[in-house]
Amino acid sequence: MIVSITVALTVPAVEKHRRQMREAAQSLTNAKKSIEILQHTGESKITARFIIPTARHDEIVDYVARTFWNIIEDYSDCSIGFSTEPCRKRGQGC
Repeated sequence: MIVSITVALTVPAVEKHRRQMREAAQSLTNAKKSIEILQHTGESKITARFIIPTARHDEIVDYVARTFWNIIEDYSDCSIGFSTEPCRKRGQGC
């Protein structure tokens, strides 16, 4: 299953936030190469996409949110989405 989490920050996103997003995603996936970090131009938002083992959304959504909340500095809010479609090549989205 593919997880996409967008974190809204209280400050503009910088390199430390990209590193923290990768760290949080790495703690949740066993497919490290699946991790993509996307920074939103002109916004204080940053997105991570990665693969996790299949599970019920309602069973893991709180765990995913808490993991990112505990790692990301300047965390304000987040939105999480799930997909069963495989990721396509970089630049084509998931």
